[in-house]
Amino acid sequence: MKVRLAVVPLLVVAGVAAPVANAAPKPKPSCLTISDPKGDTFAVRAQDGQGAYGPQENALDIVSGDLASDGKVVTAVVRLASFSRAIASSPQGFTVGVDFLIGSSATSVVRLQGVLISGSTDRFEVSAKATDALPNVPSTYVGEATGVVDEKKGEIRITAPAALLAPYGALKAGTKLIPNEAESATASRGVPPVTTTPGQPMTTRGPFADVAAGGRTVAVGAPSCVVPGK
Repeated sequence: MKVRLAVVPLLVVAGVAAPVANAAPKPKPSCLTISDPKGDTFAVRAQDGQGAYGPQENALDIVSGDLASDGKVVTAVVRLASFSRAIASSPQGFTVGVDFLIGSSATSVVRLQGVLISGSTDRFEVSAKATDALPNVPSTYVGEATGVVDEKKGEIRITAPAALLAPYGALKAGTKLIPNEAESATASRGVPPVTTTPGQPMTTRGPFADVAAGGRTVAVGAPSCVVPGK
């Protein structure tokens, strides 16, 4: 008896898609884009000499900072080793801020700062000065910002809207926010006097206690551990 083998044709099923390549991983959020050693506060500027450090004051000791933007606002963050409103060397309060440029061809350094006043309401401000300004040339007042002080985290967040920053650069997607090379994040003793007139020279800080220099560039719209505006 002959056995016939049935030939079963292979069917090509229409509509079967080819294997899909794995999607590219999402970029990790940027974080701690400004860094500074812990335990390095000083009574005078560090540039004045190697022996200038001390006394150590954790409430004025910058450990990190960040910049973040969604195109609508820019939020600057300064983180301190610890938070206190009772600083013996600065009984009136203290000032922290972040200096940065909007775009690689910027001609102004923008500063977002928080002035934390003992026994009074904190204030948050925006100032600016030319990138080629001589040392100790004052910034000019730009306008009022908003801010959040997270005492538990030792974190001060300052936010300015795009419209206020427009004269210094457009917050288009991909635009670089560049921490100022000489002074990116600063903490200083004292409370600067109030300035409310745009274009008026203003004091942005008292005697330095800590200075972070430079940092990593952040692009507008890039993911960040900082939520812009929060």
